[in-house]
Amino acid sequence: MNVFGPFLLYTLLLPKVGFSTMEEVLFDIAHLNIDNSYTKSEIVALWGEPDVYHQHQSEFGLDESYYYKGNNITFNKGLLTFFYVEDRRFPIFTSYVPGGIKVGDPVTVFNQLSFGKLHFRGIAGEFYFQIGEADDAIKVRADEQNKITSLIYRVSV
Repeated sequence: MNVFGPFLLYTLLLPKVGFSTMEEVLFDIAHLNIDNSYTKSEIVALWGEPDVYHQHQSEFGLDESYYYKGNNITFNKGLLTFFYVEDRRFPIFTSYVPGGIKVGDPVTVFNQLSFGKLHFRGIAGEFYFQIGEADDAIKVRADEQNKITSLIYRVSV
């Protein structure tokens, strides 16, 4: 069997998010591509049953929030709009860093990425990871040893 066939198919079919840069970047959280739309059953199949699930109809469509202990991941009309992650179960950028970037990793793990830039916010323990010129950025909180304590992302409108 040709091992390159599945890899090529996987590479061609995975959607990518651009972040207004020349290079397209695949942005995922725990293997969920943020550019795709997901149903509740798909989320549960991927991450398991949440501890708490809320849904309500807003002026923008169906809002769904999934809570897994201290982690909150929110979708609108099936598209990821927000996440707050405070444990290692929800890594980001798993296509670029083996195992992804997780809570507990040193903030310098962002240096392994060939795109974006980690900026110090001027507030102790707060950084943001900016990709290109886009408004969307990942807020990174860290402890005194510069280990990541939380990852926060909100889609800009």
